[in-house]
Amino acid sequence: MTKKEWDTMKVMGHVRARALAHEILEPIREQDDAQMLAVPIAYVLLKNFEDGTDISSPEAFVESLNITDEKEKARKLAFYKGRLERVWNVITEAPGRIRSLSEDRNAAIVSLKSLVLFYDSTKFEKHYSSMPESIAELAIRILDLKEDDRVCEYCTGRGTFTVLASQKEPKASYTGVEIDSLMCEITSIRVEVAGGKIELIEGDMFGLKYNTKFTKAFINYPFAERRVAIDPGSGNEVSLLETVSETRIKSADWQFIASVMDGLEEGGKAVVLTNSGSMNNLYDRKTRSIFVNCGYIDAVVALPEKLFNNTSIPVTLLVLTKRAASDVVPQTVRMVKALDFCESARFTNIIIDENVEQIIQALTEDNDYGRDVPVEEIIENEYVLAAVRYLAKKVSLSNSREFGDFIKNIKRGTPLRAEELKAIETKEQGCEYLAIGNIVDGYIDHDSTKRIKPDEKLAAKLANYRINDGDLIISKGGNSFKFAVADVPEGTQIIASGNIYVIKIAKSKGVPNFFKAFFESGTGRHLLCDAAVGSTISMISADAIKKLPVPDYPLNKQQRIANEMREVIEVMRERTASYKRRMEMLRNEAKNICEEWNADSIE
Repeated sequence: MTKKEWDTMKVMGHVRARALAHEILEPIREQDDAQMLAVPIAYVLLKNFEDGTDISSPEAFVESLNITDEKEKARKLAFYKGRLERVWNVITEAPGRIRSLSEDRNAAIVSLKSLVLFYDSTKFEKHYSSMPESIAELAIRILDLKEDDRVCEYCTGRGTFTVLASQKEPKASYTGVEIDSLMCEITSIRVEVAGGKIELIEGDMFGLKYNTKFTKAFINYPFAERRVAIDPGSGNEVSLLETVSETRIKSADWQFIASVMDGLEEGGKAVVLTNSGSMNNLYDRKTRSIFVNCGYIDAVVALPEKLFNNTSIPVTLLVLTKRAASDVVPQTVRMVKALDFCESARFTNIIIDENVEQIIQALTEDNDYGRDVPVEEIIENEYVLAAVRYLAKKVSLSNSREFGDFIKNIKRGTPLRAEELKAIETKEQGCEYLAIGNIVDGYIDHDSTKRIKPDEKLAAKLANYRINDGDLIISKGGNSFKFAVADVPEGTQIIASGNIYVIKIAKSKGVPNFFKAFFESGTGRHLLCDAAVGSTISMISADAIKKLPVPDYPLNKQQRIANEMREVIEVMRERTASYKRRMEMLRNEAKNICEEWNADSIE
């Protein structure tokens, strides 16, 4: 299929696909996996309309395909018997229903092809995710495929990358690796109908051995996978996957990436779509250092959030090259911030052709969205690879020092588990347990804190997490940071929860309310957010807090700013208390009105 034929069919393809899918699936629409079977069913019918292929049974169908590769033939037979045999009667009856919709055989063939190519059944199933075509187009542009390339798409899903790549460069050889049998067959079908060829490997990519290495590769692996246990290889050479798996990673992100690199020949190039959290979280720092120091990373492209149908998390596109040990290691990594290169739709963001061109331009031309970052700068930032870190507008303070110079002590709150906390909660008098939600408008709302009554042994342990009057409170992270300076009433004990940092400022150097005011300012929040790391929820470490630059003001100037801050907070507290009292009066008034009417109705 040529690009022109593809584009022509695509114009009305989605409409045809939905209409035909509805007709074909009507008899089985109540079944849980009906939508996911739409493409394989359409393929069987397409072969029947095109070539008169026997569809009397799964065995007859597979036999009629004349597959010469016995391994591929066995895979096909296992799939069609295992997944479609129970609905085969629907398939044998479908040609009559299709002919009733259109007497034109060619029109029926076009509609079936449209269903195969453009019907995205993954949006009906939360366990699957459909990669946007625009990302595949971007990856193909970056990889610059040639006719002698050996290309592998790992975790193929619906095979969108290979379907489009085989149109751009049909002479290249393509391999697909997919562990899910349904997705494996959908990839096979879509590539074939699009006019391409692919060798499919159904299995776990972590355990596969390849006869030949690839020159180009692409992967959009499943996000949020936990770390995978990897068996050490039997050879003398330690794979990159084994090296990465020995670090303290918690997720499988870099294991997927390392496995792709192991499949490349020296000089080979890969494009990887990864969770943006893997670019800056603490657990992956060691692994990122390996990739940076070996010169594997050519570019990092921060893409917009909400590109996928089943998750809104931001994603990052990595451009990688497998360099030999003797190669000169590049001293820069290209960083591109493409967070706004998209069009907003109802529930998702869409990267259009114009946005693809913007990203390609930012990969080669220095501007506000792209620049070469020296490796030394990446090392200074503890191997953080978040492009935003290096392309954000820098906040500079003319007279500053590290916050750690003002800190006497910093500690994190208690790591009490939810069930442990519940066991010691009390409605009687007890210690206050300070959670992030109890910090309201810059002060501690003592009325909302839980009360706890631990036994003597636990109380001694919790004493290490006690908040003292005047301590600076900073939440560890979340969607936004919260701050307070502790006011501890006489005779009260307050214990900090695990998501809170308790900071004691050296009295001879700083004033707590001044630093609270600074971190609540636009500049202070910018610095905190810039230093935070994580995937969906950003967190900041105690070491990062200590390294934050803060204004180096003399104590008298700090005190003046702190006094102004305290005055504003007192006004806020008084108005909040007044509001609460007024609301309570109105609630009682409403209750009394109802009581009066009820009293009148009772004789």
